[in-house]
Amino acid sequence: MTKRLYVTLLAVPLAGGVSLAAPQATNGTEWTPYSAHYTETVSSQGPSGNQTHKNSEVDELRSEDGSVLSISKVGGNEIKGKLWLASGEIDDLDYTRQQAIVSGHAPRTHLPVPKVSPTGNEVVAGLPCSDYPVSMRNGGGQLCVDVADDILLKEEIHVDANGVRTEYVKQASSVDLSTPVDSSKLRIPANFKKLTVSPGGKKQQ
Repeated sequence: MTKRLYVTLLAVPLAGGVSLAAPQATNGTEWTPYSAHYTETVSSQGPSGNQTHKNSEVDELRSEDGSVLSISKVGGNEIKGKLWLASGEIDDLDYTRQQAIVSGHAPRTHLPVPKVSPTGNEVVAGLPCSDYPVSMRNGGGQLCVDVADDILLKEEIHVDANGVRTEYVKQASSVDLSTPVDSSKLRIPANFKKLTVSPGGKKQQ
């Protein structure tokens, strides 16, 4: 399999949101389609020792054109999602309100591998991945990446702010590289209302 380059959008979803790996390819046309299932946990501990835990599951699809759909579920119910189309449009999906909000545009580009060297290797959901350290203000962690297939298999992030320590863990429990991905699933549901956000922050059709 052709070795592709990898990058991640590190937007730590401390409120239990959804993060996505950026669409990428060696020549702008080659993509590894896949479907994956993840478990996601957000834990917080305050100064007094009080703790909170939020658990969710994430289903993720990527098609041959590089489009990515990630759906967060709680108790089996679809709550929120993010759709990153090959055209570059990024949509936040709200399954409760049946809305799709256009949150930005990011064109597909040839993106570099992390400049730091991996600190180790693991097998997650049956796939080999390399561990890369993450440094950020008031926190850090590591990512485990299947570089050959451009799949982020595990994230472990911690953040300390205002006396509260928050830990975020997202890990793949299964990844299917053999079953063809139905590209018709990577689109805004027909019953959703599509909205855009004005510069002032107001949603509009």
